[in-house]
Amino acid sequence: MSSRHYQQQSLKEAIRQMLTAGGMVKKYDDMEVVRCFHEVVGEYISRKITSAYVRDRVLVIKTQSGPLKQELTMNRRKLTGLVNEQLQHVRIEDIEIY
Repeated sequence: MSSRHYQQQSLKEAIRQMLTAGGMVKKYDDMEVVRCFHEVVGEYISRKITSAYVRDRVLVIKTQSGPLKQELTMNRRKLTGLVNEQLQHVRIEDIEIY
């Protein structure tokens, strides 16, 4: 019989260790922020957004729709809170809309 001992860990922990070893944790976290933002605003608004990425703890959103820019700008504090709440901790400090 083999005397190998295996540690049991969740799949989430295993993926996190793999990302840490590869230096990809920040990229993964940024992708999670963008995914949560799209989840919070819904499919209709997500289709109108041309670009979304994180830069220095700020979510940057680009859209060609003037009324959507205005609406997102007016609600950016609320959206920031909803995204951080969905992620269960603070990952972004603000949202910029262009």
